[in-house]
Amino acid sequence: MRKTAFLLWLPLAVSVLWTGSLIYERSRGVLTEVGVEGFDPRDLLAGRYLRIRTNYEVECSEKLLPAYICLSTPRKTVTKAPNGCSVFVKGRCYVKGGRFDDGIARFYVSEDKARPLERALADKDVKATLVISVSKDGRAVPVDLKINGTPWKEWAEKGKRK
Repeated sequence: MRKTAFLLWLPLAVSVLWTGSLIYERSRGVLTEVGVEGFDPRDLLAGRYLRIRTNYEVECSEKLLPAYICLSTPRKTVTKAPNGCSVFVKGRCYVKGGRFDDGIARFYVSEDKARPLERALADKDVKATLVISVSKDGRAVPVDLKINGTPWKEWAEKGKRK
Protein backbone atom coordinates (compact mmCIF):
# COMPACT_ATOMS: atom_id res chain seq x y z
CA MET A 1 0.00 0.00 0.00
CA ARG A 2 2.80 2.45 0.90
CA LYS A 3 4.61 1.68 -2.35
CA THR A 4 1.47 2.44 -4.36
CA ALA A 5 0.90 5.72 -2.50
CA PHE A 6 4.53 6.71 -3.10
CA LEU A 7 4.23 5.96 -6.82
CA LEU A 8 1.04 8.01 -7.04
CA TRP A 9 2.58 11.04 -5.30
CA LEU A 10 5.93 10.90 -7.11
CA PRO A 11 4.76 12.59 -10.36
CA LEU A 12 3.11 15.35 -8.36
CA ALA A 13 6.26 15.95 -6.32
CA VAL A 14 8.41 16.05 -9.46
CA SER A 15 5.99 18.53 -11.10
CA VAL A 16 6.03 20.81 -8.05
CA LEU A 17 9.85 20.76 -7.86
CA TRP A 18 10.20 21.40 -11.59
CA THR A 19 7.72 24.30 -11.49
CA GLY A 20 9.49 25.77 -8.47
CA SER A 21 12.86 25.59 -10.22
CA LEU A 22 11.42 27.38 -13.28
CA ILE A 23 9.92 30.14 -11.13
CA TYR A 24 13.21 30.54 -9.25
CA GLU A 25 15.22 30.70 -12.49
CA ARG A 26 12.84 33.26 -14.00
CA SER A 27 12.97 35.46 -10.90
CA ARG A 28 16.79 35.57 -10.93
CA GLY A 29 17.07 36.68 -14.56
CA VAL A 30 17.42 40.20 -15.92
CA LEU A 31 14.17 41.60 -17.34
CA THR A 32 14.29 43.22 -20.75
CA GLU A 33 11.85 43.91 -23.58
CA VAL A 34 12.15 42.81 -27.19
CA GLY A 35 9.89 43.42 -30.14
CA VAL A 36 7.49 40.68 -31.12
CA GLU A 37 5.38 39.96 -34.15
CA GLY A 38 2.71 37.45 -34.96
CA PHE A 39 3.90 34.34 -36.69
CA ASP A 40 1.99 32.71 -39.56
CA PRO A 41 -1.16 34.84 -39.63
CA ARG A 42 -3.22 31.97 -41.06
CA ASP A 43 -2.71 30.02 -37.83
CA LEU A 44 -1.77 32.62 -35.23
CA LEU A 45 -3.77 30.99 -32.48
CA ALA A 46 -3.33 27.34 -31.70
CA GLY A 47 -4.86 26.12 -28.46
CA ARG A 48 -4.14 28.36 -25.49
CA TYR A 49 -1.06 30.05 -26.87
CA LEU A 50 -0.16 32.69 -29.40
CA ARG A 51 2.53 31.85 -31.92
CA ILE A 52 5.05 34.66 -31.81
CA ARG A 53 8.47 35.55 -33.14
CA THR A 54 10.84 37.78 -31.19
CA ASN A 55 12.62 40.49 -33.13
CA TYR A 56 16.06 41.52 -31.83
CA GLU A 57 16.58 43.73 -34.89
CA VAL A 58 19.67 41.84 -36.04
CA GLU A 59 20.30 39.91 -39.21
CA CYS A 60 22.27 36.73 -39.44
CA SER A 61 24.63 36.58 -42.39
CA GLU A 62 25.75 33.02 -41.68
CA LYS A 63 24.47 29.94 -39.87
CA LEU A 64 25.71 29.98 -36.28
CA LEU A 65 25.05 27.28 -33.70
CA PRO A 66 25.04 28.66 -31.07
CA ALA A 67 24.83 32.40 -31.62
CA TYR A 68 24.79 35.19 -29.04
CA ILE A 69 23.42 38.72 -28.95
CA CYS A 70 24.64 41.25 -26.40
CA LEU A 71 21.67 43.34 -25.29
CA SER A 72 23.68 46.13 -23.67
CA THR A 73 25.69 47.15 -26.77
CA PRO A 74 24.72 47.70 -30.39
CA ARG A 75 23.23 44.36 -31.28
CA LYS A 76 25.06 41.94 -33.53
CA THR A 77 25.40 38.18 -33.58
CA VAL A 78 28.62 36.50 -32.50
CA THR A 79 29.80 32.90 -32.16
CA LYS A 80 31.01 33.09 -28.54
CA ALA A 81 29.46 34.52 -25.40
CA PRO A 82 30.37 38.22 -25.55
CA ASN A 83 33.12 39.29 -23.14
CA GLY A 84 32.21 42.28 -20.99
CA CYS A 85 28.53 41.91 -21.79
CA SER A 86 26.32 41.81 -18.71
CA VAL A 87 23.17 40.60 -20.51
CA PHE A 88 23.26 38.38 -23.58
CA VAL A 89 20.80 36.01 -25.23
CA LYS A 90 21.86 32.62 -26.55
CA GLY A 91 20.13 31.26 -29.63
CA ARG A 92 20.70 30.18 -33.22
CA CYS A 93 21.20 32.02 -36.48
CA TYR A 94 19.54 30.84 -39.63
CA VAL A 95 20.72 32.09 -43.00
CA LYS A 96 17.27 31.56 -44.50
CA GLY A 97 15.45 34.76 -43.63
CA GLY A 98 18.52 36.01 -41.75
CA ARG A 99 16.82 35.64 -38.40
CA PHE A 100 18.05 35.02 -34.87
CA ASP A 101 16.04 32.37 -33.00
CA ASP A 102 16.02 32.44 -29.19
CA GLY A 103 13.69 29.46 -28.89
CA ILE A 104 10.64 31.47 -27.83
CA ALA A 105 7.77 30.62 -30.15
CA ARG A 106 4.71 30.65 -27.87
CA PHE A 107 3.08 32.90 -25.33
CA TYR A 108 0.36 31.26 -23.25
CA VAL A 109 -2.88 33.15 -22.58
CA SER A 110 -6.37 32.29 -21.42
CA GLU A 111 -8.76 31.30 -24.19
CA ASP A 112 -11.17 34.21 -23.68
CA LYS A 113 -8.34 36.74 -24.19
CA ALA A 114 -6.74 34.98 -27.16
CA ARG A 115 -8.88 36.31 -30.02
CA PRO A 116 -8.37 40.02 -29.23
CA LEU A 117 -4.63 39.42 -28.83
CA GLU A 118 -4.56 37.53 -32.11
CA ARG A 119 -6.14 40.53 -33.87
CA ALA A 120 -3.77 42.95 -32.13
CA LEU A 121 -0.67 41.03 -33.21
CA ALA A 122 -1.94 41.00 -36.80
CA ASP A 123 -2.49 44.80 -36.77
CA LYS A 124 0.52 46.67 -38.20
CA ASP A 125 -0.33 49.80 -36.16
CA VAL A 126 0.07 47.93 -32.86
CA LYS A 127 3.50 47.77 -31.24
CA ALA A 128 3.85 44.50 -29.35
CA THR A 129 6.79 43.74 -27.08
CA LEU A 130 7.67 40.70 -25.02
CA VAL A 131 9.16 41.06 -21.54
CA ILE A 132 11.74 38.32 -21.15
CA SER A 133 13.86 37.16 -18.24
CA VAL A 134 17.43 36.46 -19.37
CA SER A 135 19.49 34.13 -17.19
CA LYS A 136 23.25 34.42 -16.69
CA ASP A 137 23.87 31.73 -19.30
CA GLY A 138 21.75 33.53 -21.92
CA ARG A 139 18.48 31.58 -21.80
CA ALA A 140 15.44 33.77 -22.45
CA VAL A 141 12.08 32.99 -20.82
CA PRO A 142 8.88 34.93 -21.61
CA VAL A 143 7.38 36.82 -18.66
CA ASP A 144 4.76 39.19 -20.09
CA LEU A 145 3.38 40.49 -23.37
CA LYS A 146 2.78 44.21 -23.83
CA ILE A 147 0.50 45.79 -26.40
CA ASN A 148 1.41 49.45 -27.06
CA GLY A 149 3.30 49.52 -23.75
CA THR A 150 0.44 48.08 -21.68
CA PRO A 151 0.62 44.57 -20.15
CA TRP A 152 -1.72 42.27 -22.08
CA LYS A 153 -4.02 41.60 -19.11
CA GLU A 154 -4.64 45.34 -18.57
CA TRP A 155 -4.99 45.86 -22.32
CA ALA A 156 -7.63 43.11 -22.51
CA GLU A 157 -9.55 44.59 -19.55
CA LYS A 158 -9.62 48.03 -21.20
CA GLY A 159 -11.10 46.41 -24.29
CA LYS A 160 -13.91 44.86 -22.24
CA ARG A 161 -14.87 48.21 -20.69
CA LYS A 162 -15.30 49.91 -24.08
